[in-house]
Amino acid sequence: MRRKGQMEIMGLAFIVVIVTLGLLFTLLFFLTKAESNALPQSRLEILSANWINTFLGTTTDCSQQTVRELLIECARSGSSSLFCGDTDACSKVQQVMDITRQSTLDKWNLQYYLKATGPDDVGAISAGSPCKGKQVLGTQAIPAFGFDLSMDLALCG
Repeated sequence: MRRKGQMEIMGLAFIVVIVTLGLLFTLLFFLTKAESNALPQSRLEILSANWINTFLGTTTDCSQQTVRELLIECARSGSSSLFCGDTDACSKVQQVMDITRQSTLDKWNLQYYLKATGPDDVGAISAGSPCKGKQVLGTQAIPAFGFDLSMDLALCG
């Protein structure tokens, strides 16, 4: 009789351990699921920063200048600067931006607002429309002597 009672107690203890482990896994599942909501936000932040960095480093057909160098030239001289065929530096940056965003951001169906900030002619370089609601903003400062210059990409979400 005594042995039978010990077996029943062991069986109950085993069931309690299994139920406890089940509850623990369920709790962990729901907690990790809540944390995964932050993941797309961080992916958008990385995408925004990487897109700007890549865009600014893109070499153009304008004397093999990068977009970054053309933006600096645009800020220095405005629309009367560094002619690339029949376009100036500011227009060339806008052209490269349009081609690049169409083959990336538009293709990925992302809502965005892309804007260069700086002197007047640079400030006219933009694409998309300002975000309404949540956004992830990536900004890249461009070192230039005598003025502030940057490229901003807001991904709307």
